[in-house]
Amino acid sequence: MITAAVSSKGTRHTLTMRGHAGGIDRAEIPCAACGTRPDDWGNLVCAAASALGQSLLAYLQMDCQGAEKLQSHARDGDLRVTCTGGADVAAAFRLTETGLRQLAATYPEDIHIKNEKEQ
Repeated sequence: MITAAVSSKGTRHTLTMRGHAGGIDRAEIPCAACGTRPDDWGNLVCAAASALGQSLLAYLQMDCQGAEKLQSHARDGDLRVTCTGGADVAAAFRLTETGLRQLAATYPEDIHIKNEKEQ
């Protein structure tokens, strides 16, 4: 299961994602190998969550004029992005969180979004 959290404190925003979607057997299959069969849905969720997180990071690194103090840590099954900035940075994190929440609503067995009390 993927566990994700987005938090904001003033102008500092953080996205943390850990884990893999799907069962233990499916964790061995790379996310890029996802298919359309029900057994592969966990990998599809994993790929979608990864795409959202990596897109946020790429936007902050390359295109966001207001991004300051960007820090990131990314490796298999673990992504953390922290950035300070204005409205553009806040909007990018909100957009990413919205996508993750939509995944969690559709695939609750594969992704959990932590709320403020759980963080």
